[in-house]
Amino acid sequence: FQLIHRHLRPFDHTKYDETAPIPKVFQCVEEWSDHMQAVSMQIFLP
Repeated sequence: FQLIHRHLRPFDHTKYDETAPIPKVFQCVEEWSDHMQAVSMQIFLP
Protein backbone atom coordinates (compact mmCIF):
# COMPACT_ATOMS: atom_id res chain seq x y z
CA PHE A 1 0.00 0.00 0.00
CA GLN A 2 2.86 2.37 0.71
CA LEU A 3 4.24 1.79 -2.80
CA ILE A 4 0.85 2.61 -4.32
CA HIS A 5 0.66 5.73 -2.17
CA ARG A 6 4.15 6.78 -3.23
CA HIS A 7 3.17 6.88 -6.92
CA LEU A 8 -0.58 7.46 -6.81
CA ARG A 9 -2.94 9.30 -4.50
CA PRO A 10 -5.89 6.89 -4.18
CA PHE A 11 -7.39 8.98 -1.37
CA ASP A 12 -7.63 12.55 -0.16
CA HIS A 13 -4.50 12.87 1.97
CA THR A 14 -5.66 16.18 3.48
CA LYS A 15 -8.48 14.69 5.55
CA TYR A 16 -6.35 12.44 7.76
CA ASP A 17 -5.02 13.30 11.21
CA GLU A 18 -1.38 14.43 11.10
CA THR A 19 -1.06 13.98 14.88
CA ALA A 20 -2.25 10.37 14.94
CA PRO A 21 0.27 7.80 16.21
CA ILE A 22 0.17 5.87 12.91
CA PRO A 23 1.20 7.16 9.46
CA LYS A 24 -1.62 8.69 7.46
CA VAL A 25 -1.11 6.18 4.66
CA PHE A 26 -2.27 3.48 7.08
CA GLN A 27 -5.19 5.55 8.35
CA CYS A 28 -6.84 5.23 4.96
CA VAL A 29 -6.26 1.49 4.42
CA GLU A 30 -9.71 0.53 5.68
CA GLU A 31 -11.46 3.09 3.47
CA TRP A 32 -9.45 1.99 0.42
CA SER A 33 -10.08 -1.69 1.21
CA ASP A 34 -13.83 -1.11 1.53
CA HIS A 35 -13.84 0.65 -1.83
CA MET A 36 -11.92 -2.17 -3.55
CA GLN A 37 -14.26 -4.79 -2.07
CA ALA A 38 -17.37 -2.89 -3.18
CA VAL A 39 -16.08 -2.53 -6.73
CA SER A 40 -15.01 -6.17 -6.82
CA MET A 41 -18.50 -7.25 -5.78
CA GLN A 42 -20.00 -5.16 -8.59
CA ILE A 43 -17.67 -6.73 -11.16
CA PHE A 44 -17.82 -10.33 -9.94
CA LEU A 45 -20.79 -12.33 -11.13
CA PRO A 46 -20.98 -15.90 -9.75
